[in-house]
Amino acid sequence: MAVTQNLLQAHETPHDTCLRALYSYRSKQVQTLKSKLTVHPNFPNSMMNTCQNCTINEVDTMDHMLGQSAFPEYSVHPKNLFPCCTYCNRKKSDNYVDEHGKRRFLNLFLDELPSSQYLHVEFGQNWLPRFYLEQPEDVDDNTYSLIESHYSELDLLNRFRDSSHQIISTFRMIIRSYGHVDNLHMILRTQIEGLEPLLGANHREIVLKRALAASDAFIAECWE
Repeated sequence: MAVTQNLLQAHETPHDTCLRALYSYRSKQVQTLKSKLTVHPNFPNSMMNTCQNCTINEVDTMDHMLGQSAFPEYSVHPKNLFPCCTYCNRKKSDNYVDEHGKRRFLNLFLDELPSSQYLHVEFGQNWLPRFYLEQPEDVDDNTYSLIESHYSELDLLNRFRDSSHQIISTFRMIIRSYGHVDNLHMILRTQIEGLEPLLGANHREIVLKRALAASDAFIAECWE
């Protein structure tokens, strides 16, 4: 992949160099575009300044869906710029399609994701989460294959595991604050359902909290 990119840059014309030089993340135009793209589509007063690729890190760069090396003419095209974090941008590199020309990554601003749950979690010792994907019956093979590729290429399942401690700890304190109430399951379920339209059914926080709220063992441990 690095060899291919080096070859592309070796054949770059002065015109291509000028086109690539037009892009700067700190430029006023790019920052204005970022602000527009990170407004939640269903909640105009909410900003999505968390990278939508991973839902972990803060947006601090723009990813070029079609890489600048191969497509310098799209260096500042608004529909080719995707707000994300540096980690995901580096993971993706310029390889938007595989050797067969199939897409390797979702576009979380344009693709319509399934509403069915495909991200799941189970727990090991000390509530260490293990995230995994499972194809729902109403999701076609092509869509699910793209989801799998996206999660695999960005190493999302491992990154979700490694970034779950704060979510679990905070949820544990929330449960502890309620004490021994009879309708706790309903209270927690209502909270999660209220958060789901904002984050999405397959957001790691929703998936984690949904599983923990359904666990009598976890709730009992919070009360100890």
